[in-house]
Amino acid sequence: MRWLAQHIAEPDANASSQQLRLESDKHLVQVVTIHKSKGLEYPLVWLPFIADFREQRQAFYHDRDTFAPMLDLSNAEESLELAEMERLAEDLRLLYVALTRSIWHCSLGVAPLFRRRGAKEGETDLHRSALGRLIQQGEALDANGLRRCLDALCDTNIVLEIPGAPDNTPWMPPESSPPTLAARALQRRIADEWRVTSYSGLQQHGAARALDLLPKLDLDGAGAREVPDEPVMSPHTFPRGASPGDFPAQPL
Repeated sequence: MRWLAQHIAEPDANASSQQLRLESDKHLVQVVTIHKSKGLEYPLVWLPFIADFREQRQAFYHDRDTFAPMLDLSNAEESLELAEMERLAEDLRLLYVALTRSIWHCSLGVAPLFRRRGAKEGETDLHRSALGRLIQQGEALDANGLRRCLDALCDTNIVLEIPGAPDNTPWMPPESSPPTLAARALQRRIADEWRVTSYSGLQQHGAARALDLLPKLDLDGAGAREVPDEPVMSPHTFPRGASPGDFPAQPL
């Protein structure tokens, strides 16, 4: 409870565990490191760079008797060999972790790697990597020797697939003819009998007969009282609306 209250009071927006995910990453392609994948399982696993390795250039190792960490600043050849052995041992451990993450399928990228500048033929440096040491048994071989070792490993569970020549043609969207454009034909009748108007507009543009009847429209009902033919002009019978205009009342 204390841990939960602390994380609620001080949230960390950069922490992946505190981010709200709208969808699950279970069915998406996940790019993870070997260290982060330890203890997890994935249905399909691809390891395209598993044959690569990083050569140990610093003489940092552990003493074989006391297991104390040692750093040889002179980078002596013997010290570098011990550090390289520890690097290879750690790479083998990580290779085991990587190969045991898949459930149904695991693909490995293997290639004749050269660490020497300008070297493209002859013996490769693949045997110095963890995967190359297992495939070539620690022996330095060329590309043909690597192919023989891979063929010897193939069985019903391991399949070797050689990629073809790369297609360097730039991708182009498929050509499609533009659709024929045409104006749509009107299929319905436009009702334009209605319009927006006002009471003043009805008075100004109405029929003459309607204007004559306007003073009589305020009666409660037809025949409620007799209406004289000629209405008496008085302030009470003055027509309403904007048509008659302004009529300033004169004081009596």
